[in-house]
Amino acid sequence: MRAFQFISILACIGVLTSCGKVIQEAPKSVDTSIFDITYSAKLSEPTPKPPYAPWSLREMTVYIDVSQIDSDGKISQESSGKATLKKRDSSEKTATSNNAYIATAFRPDGTILTGAADYKWSKATFDAKAMAWSIDSKKIKRGAPFYRIAIFTDATTAKLKIIDDKTVSKNASIAAGEITSYDTFLATLFCASLTLDKAVIDIPKYFDDLSKFYSQDLFQVLMLKPAENTAIKFNTQTPAFVFSGTQEIQLLSLYDLYRNNPKEVLAALKKNTYPWLTDKAKAIITKSIDSQKSVPR
Repeated sequence: MRAFQFISILACIGVLTSCGKVIQEAPKSVDTSIFDITYSAKLSEPTPKPPYAPWSLREMTVYIDVSQIDSDGKISQESSGKATLKKRDSSEKTATSNNAYIATAFRPDGTILTGAADYKWSKATFDAKAMAWSIDSKKIKRGAPFYRIAIFTDATTAKLKIIDDKTVSKNASIAAGEITSYDTFLATLFCASLTLDKAVIDIPKYFDDLSKFYSQDLFQVLMLKPAENTAIKFNTQTPAFVFSGTQEIQLLSLYDLYRNNPKEVLAALKKNTYPWLTDKAKAIITKSIDSQKSVPR
């Protein structure tokens, strides 16, 4: 009888151990249909009201929008958020908290976001040393040819970046880095091209070639005016960015000439007077075209 009891106990222990092992080794399910993006941006605040001196950083509200651009050129929001920044008064500083700024992140519904970003929330945190916002956007649905990241205080202060599906690939998380003025320039032109003709989204390597033609070196020597957002209505929760100014149309027209035949660009540089095109810019374009061994199609 005792031998039977001993064997039974061993059997029970074996079952419990086996069950415990199954629980510990069960792999976590990973949702491959979504991905996360981290990025940052430096934004200037609008001129504050008196008694504060112009450009003194006292208070700011930033908004975040991450949207898909589908194969038809339609834009749909995937993640959003909001954050406020206040400068502490000297009376608010304590022994445990002497940070000069108070940054508060909000969910899209206006609730303060105290934990990590989740669902389709974008959480912004402020780096006082770098004077920049760092943003984490969660659960972006993959499958679109392009994605647009926007960080802004109002309709006229947006930092924009376009990410293509090659960058997304099968990555669970993407580090997009700082959204720069050059990123915004390229995104503005791409958005303008979609405004003029949504069919460009089907042109192979359209955005890649756009960024190669208007390289960062060329961007640095162009005399550009800030692109004007011509959206009829602007809602900070679901923002629209529409660019259709003369400058953007001229920039895209020159790029279209390049796509059809680079030699036509050289002729256009001699015939047309573009207010944003400097002598240095002409030299960069001419040198780039002269070094082409094949005509892009």
